Amino acid sequence: MKSIFKLTIFLLVIMVLSWSCKKNNILTNEEKALIADTINSLMNVIINAPAGDTAGTGFSYFDRDKESIYFFGISHYNYDYLLPFIRSRNEHLVKKESLLSTVKTVVLSSDAVLWIAYGKSSTVLPDSSIKMQLITKTWIWKLLEGKWTVIHFHESEMTLPGKETRASVEKSLTLFANELNGMNITLENISNNLEKFLENNPSVVGSAFAFRPANESGKIKKASPYVYRNEGRLIKIDISESYDYTKSDWYNDPVTKKHMIWTEPYFDDGGGGVWMITCSVPVYSSANELTGVVTADLELK
Repeated sequence: MKSIFKLTIFLLVIMVLSWSCKKNNILTNEEKALIADTINSLMNVIINAPAGDTAGTGFSYFDRDKESIYFFGISHYNYDYLLPFIRSRNEHLVKKESLLSTVKTVVLSSDAVLWIAYGKSSTVLPDSSIKMQLITKTWIWKLLEGKWTVIHFHESEMTLPGKETRASVEKSLTLFANELNGMNITLENISNNLEKFLENNPSVVGSAFAFRPANESGKIKKASPYVYRNEGRLIKIDISESYDYTKSDWYNDPVTKKHMIWTEPYFDDGGGGVWMITCSVPVYSSANELTGVVTADLELK
């Protein structure tokens, strides 16, 4: 997966550099804005196509050259195979909505534009269930014979945990936090407790207990034992050795708000090494002072 991603990025860079070298004309900000508005309007038509659209709205904008490749995840299609794929993908959908949090339109030259977006999608399935996904979109447009044409795109989707899974995790983590409240928590006993929590909750990919930083002889001491799944085994590490967890949303938000929170999706570079969302609950001593934060991680797939 990582090698394919790196290859795709490399090819994109080569294409961008190639266009940049060929186009030495300097566009004014007004010219760039007009081009960007045009591409954004075209993308809005394509993205906001109705659910169940089997005609492939926007398909007329795609380059028919068989060397033009379009990626969905790690699967790639040329023009001839793209429309059948889109039809099979959309025909059973009841409703689909893209909730893009970030959109960037990069005007490379007067005839080349890179459009990048990131966000979530909400899809209503035939059984009335709702599937939420984290989405990333990278599209390359080129002006060919006076018409803006898509010559490449790469779209990736990762499914967010469903409502039932979240509710189950919230219930289990609340019970776990209640057991820890008022308990004399040490580095030794908490790791065993985290391990048992994972054994009892197979949908959880990892769990941490982040201690409230302590001042010992003028030095701030931090510790956060973390247990996570890796190829059928449970691995134990200390997150504090990888990064400052006190700057993370999964720690700060429950401490500040004093109740359970869910994070936005993120890549856990210092722990499990996967895309995830985290449920966090603050834990208190018998004197009602913050002891730390206990978490449950759910992987995006």
